[in-house]
Amino acid sequence: MAKGEKVPSADRRDGLEKSAANGSSQKSTAPVDRKGLSFKEKKELEGIEREIEKLEARKRELEIFFADPSAHAKSAAGVTDWSNELSQIEKTLEERIARWEALESKRAG
Repeated sequence: MAKGEKVPSADRRDGLEKSAANGSSQKSTAPVDRKGLSFKEKKELEGIEREIEKLEARKRELEIFFADPSAHAKSAAGVTDWSNELSQIEKTLEERIARWEALESKRAG
């Protein structure tokens, strides 16, 4: 033993001797099946939830606008743009909700 090297405790020595006798080491190289979300996925989930809330709020605003016949007369030029925006919001919401469901399912295990 080299000078200054610590002597393993009796329990540690026994474990090392058994490992050496079995031909195994303390570290396992078997793949770990981790359940739950990674840090990145947790952050993504939080962001998706906020994004969905904003998209749903904007969708409600546009639906209220389209439900009011007098609004169409006041802003006839904007109706096409708002209709396109509503379509895009609905598409984005569908995609984000699908991803949210996938992350929630993974988190649940």
